[in-house]
Amino acid sequence: MANNQNQPNDTAAPAEDPATLPTPTIKIVPGKPGLPAAGGAVDLVVTLEVDLPPVEVDRKALNLALVIDRSGSMGGQPLEAAKEAAKTAVNMLVPGDYVAVVHFGHDVQVAQPLVQVGADRRAILAAIDAIPLAGNTNLFGGWAEGLSQVMTCPDPNVVSRVVLLSDGMANAGVVDQAAIAADVGAAASHGVTTTSMGLGRHYSEALLRVVADAGRGNYEFLSDHSVVVSAFQAEVAGLSSLRGRDLVLAVQPTAAGSLNYALPDVAAASGLRASPAGVHLPDLVAGLPLDLLLTLDVQAGNTPVLLQLQWSDTLTGRRESLEQPLELPRLSEQEWEAAPQNDKVALERLLLEIAATKRRVGDAARAHDLERARLEVAAAFKIVLQLPAGEERTREEAELAELKRRLEQSDHEMTARYSSHFMMQKARGFSDMKRAAMREREEELRRQKFGFRHPEARNEVLLDLSVDGAAGPVRVQVVRGRIEEQQVDAIVNTGSRSLIMAGGVMGAIARAGGPELRAAMQAAPRMQFGEAVFTHGFDLPAKYVVHTAAQVYTGDGSSESVLSLCYNSVFTTAARLGAKSVALPAIGAGKLRFPPSIAAHAATQVTGLWARKLGQFELIRFVVQERPTADAFVQAFMQWEGRRPVSLS
Repeated sequence: MANNQNQPNDTAAPAEDPATLPTPTIKIVPGKPGLPAAGGAVDLVVTLEVDLPPVEVDRKALNLALVIDRSGSMGGQPLEAAKEAAKTAVNMLVPGDYVAVVHFGHDVQVAQPLVQVGADRRAILAAIDAIPLAGNTNLFGGWAEGLSQVMTCPDPNVVSRVVLLSDGMANAGVVDQAAIAADVGAAASHGVTTTSMGLGRHYSEALLRVVADAGRGNYEFLSDHSVVVSAFQAEVAGLSSLRGRDLVLAVQPTAAGSLNYALPDVAAASGLRASPAGVHLPDLVAGLPLDLLLTLDVQAGNTPVLLQLQWSDTLTGRRESLEQPLELPRLSEQEWEAAPQNDKVALERLLLEIAATKRRVGDAARAHDLERARLEVAAAFKIVLQLPAGEERTREEAELAELKRRLEQSDHEMTARYSSHFMMQKARGFSDMKRAAMREREEELRRQKFGFRHPEARNEVLLDLSVDGAAGPVRVQVVRGRIEEQQVDAIVNTGSRSLIMAGGVMGAIARAGGPELRAAMQAAPRMQFGEAVFTHGFDLPAKYVVHTAAQVYTGDGSSESVLSLCYNSVFTTAARLGAKSVALPAIGAGKLRFPPSIAAHAATQVTGLWARKLGQFELIRFVVQERPTADAFVQAFMQWEGRRPVSLS
């Protein structure tokens, strides 16, 4: 391990100028409006946050090994979801990043040796598609090969991580947890962290928790195959936005007091820890604020108190620090007793008490003591009644209702998994909602960076044809660009039936269209699959947005029929609006998992009908981001008869 090329090296490459970077902030909300003059414990809600860097600032290159379980229990949808997630991760990387793909059953194989990502990723994606199904679960062997791959990276200034996905128990190769944790921990000390993801009900939660804790990465519980892709998206987005590691928050001067967790049992269960140096916190991710309830043990006297945050900055390459004074008056014993409790701090303590109860629910479920688990859930519901009405209470009620439902089904395994997941979110200071918001912001920054670095590619024309239409010539184009930037009469949005804001095409259009478009989308009627509705474009360059909803690809022909119906509904609606120019994405080719060739076939068949016979359009432009999909659309349109290429000069 001592020769690992990925060991942190402050002098191997020029660091970013700190003056160009957003500065982390520490916000402190004290439990009472002062500090006890005689000394004592004070609760604090501490929020740590840093914004995303400017578009012109480069992040460190990622060095990623995707390690996928292909044992027999992964057969069918789980393995297909894992492949789709791996391909999603590859497509989120930027040129200059590194990636390797490893899969394991009883043996370990390398689908893709470590390679630097370029513009053309077809070979990497094809290698992922070819991963077979077979064997037992040699989990450690898969992880070890992933580590070996990232250690071959020639660049010492990368952010290195192994991402391990499994749905089963380790039953081949090394299976001893202590031995596995020792090697994973050694790798982390040399700069290669590990995230572990457990899918479903049959994996070893204890082992994957140990791997993530020792590896200083994330532990993720994936309830079923439907959430695998979003988990990989959040993982890559978090790595891309990583700003600081090895965070320690302490009191200065040390004579003034010390920090600890308000509920140490919850903190310990989440993998957080305290030491004489201070409280050791999760990684600092730009756009992902950490909210933590800490206890300040104040010494008697009038010594000024300040909090000091130290972290290893992934962008500057240095150990950085930040100090935040705690400017509060000293209160006498009577004043301290009479001082009111801050509502935010009281709320955080209640939420942590609920989290501690959820931990006990999980412990009881693992012991198959479902009666004790039910009593703990009932106790948590009583605490929830003390919460004010609002978002926090609604979420806690929903989570406890899920645990209660699992217990009514005597499902001790999933009760334990959900309990840990809900507890961990609160203990680590961020929620699934916060991570989703971070992922959206990282995606938008990635788009902006691409436009900043490659302005010539904002509308790269790959195909431009002239088609004889009923009302005159129609230009049909395939371009690589951004759908929300198209200056046409109508652009097409593809998403959910209820137009709930999400990532991908819908998220990009919703953000670019401004608050009025988002409000119009929320007010739009719920669509049936294959239907289309429209809104105005508001802040978009386009006058209108035509929205449609397709189904996830099934392979039995039904989803293809719906996709064709979507295109027909879109063109019908655009024609009724009087649109002469329309820009469309590759509907179905992204999150809906249509193979590019099938998505392109449906698009060209319907487009040909509207271009030649039905419509009054002058321009139909397909805006496609991923190169394999763009190539499929170009090939499909080139098969048209009687085409006349238009000069691009």
